[in-house]
Amino acid sequence: MDLLVGFVDLTQFRPFLQGTPDRAVVSLHDLKRDGDVWISDQGINSRQTVKMHFGSVVAARVGTRQEKRADVFGDVVATAVVMRSRGFALTAQAFRKLSPKTRWLFKKHMPSISYMSFEERHRE
Repeated sequence: MDLLVGFVDLTQFRPFLQGTPDRAVVSLHDLKRDGDVWISDQGINSRQTVKMHFGSVVAARVGTRQEKRADVFGDVVATAVVMRSRGFALTAQAFRKLSPKTRWLFKKHMPSISYMSFEERHRE
């Protein structure tokens, strides 16, 4: 199934069916903003992190016989988890799903430059 997957604090996922990326992004953007204010109002020095990517995943209930929980698996999940962000970030694939009206919420972030040996092949 194709989903836009958003991770909040890397402890929860929010899957949104294909066709609703603007609603998903705006909802999580608002959740982060309002949640960060609430956390600050509680006197807690912390904030939420939201990372979003788009693609196919497998959803299942996993765990022991006594305790099962819903979880999502796939490259989409791994991609979202390793994104460098301490705020709200989208992959290029997720950004391309947005309407022009929603895209104005974001700016392009270029990753840091790294270097590799001349003998090593590019794998992207």
